[in-house]
Amino acid sequence: MGKPSKRKNPGVGVDFRRVKHKVGKKLPKAQNDTNTDFKSRSINLPTQSLAQDKAGAAVSERNLTLKELVSQLSHHNTHTRRDALAGLQQLLAAHPAEARRHAALLLEALATRVADGEQPVRTALLSLLRAAALPALGPAALSPFIPLFMAHLSAALTHLSADVRLDALAVLEALTEAAPQLMAGDEQLSCSLGHYSGLLSRSNRGKSVKSQALTGLLKVTSSLQRFLNTALAAAAAARSNMGEAPGAAGAAGCNNSSSSSSSSSSTGPLLAARSAAAAP
Repeated sequence: MGKPSKRKNPGVGVDFRRVKHKVGKKLPKAQNDTNTDFKSRSINLPTQSLAQDKAGAAVSERNLTLKELVSQLSHHNTHTRRDALAGLQQLLAAHPAEARRHAALLLEALATRVADGEQPVRTALLSLLRAAALPALGPAALSPFIPLFMAHLSAALTHLSADVRLDALAVLEALTEAAPQLMAGDEQLSCSLGHYSGLLSRSNRGKSVKSQALTGLLKVTSSLQRFLNTALAAAAAARSNMGEAPGAAGAAGCNNSSSSSSSSSSTGPLLAARSAAAAP
């Protein structure tokens, strides 16, 4: 038999040609390939809020109301929480009546930030309490919320972080300065002195002597001294206001003994704290 003859036109009758690709080389793009890449950018407007018209409402410099700022206190971003506290300070400084109008909402939100894990947020909180929130509220408006604030303060004063505990002491001082009569009561005073005692205990101080540990110990003792001075002054003022006239002691009879026993029981923690502070 003879050899098979080759076709004159080898491409005739072939529908598809198989292209051989080399290993490791990128495939070329098809002619009808569509580019689906895109870029996006966000526009941040920190100085204004265009969500709604707030004409006549009490707003901050960023045009945010108190409720909007309070809602930002639970934001996951540290800068957002710090800016919200700064905005509340601006708003309450310009409109103090807003603090009493939204006292429950405001104090509940601020109390949750006492044990915040970020230092800038705690610093902004202390500045807000001292400069605007507590002076605007006053002792009468603070009275129903002292147990709530003390519960969050107790959690912060027993926090694992030493910085959180020290900042909580500063908040306790600010609260005592704003409402000394309320904080000088038996329940709040014994609770506060118990936390001071825990912070000064050997287990909290540690066995090693470091500069940071000594600085923290000095801050605790200085805070305790200021707290006792404020509480003792408030208790002395309360006793002078409740004191009877000199000539009424003989006419009081046995009722005077009951009143003296109740006054001595109310000032018991203060007398113990005074003797402890006076001891060398």
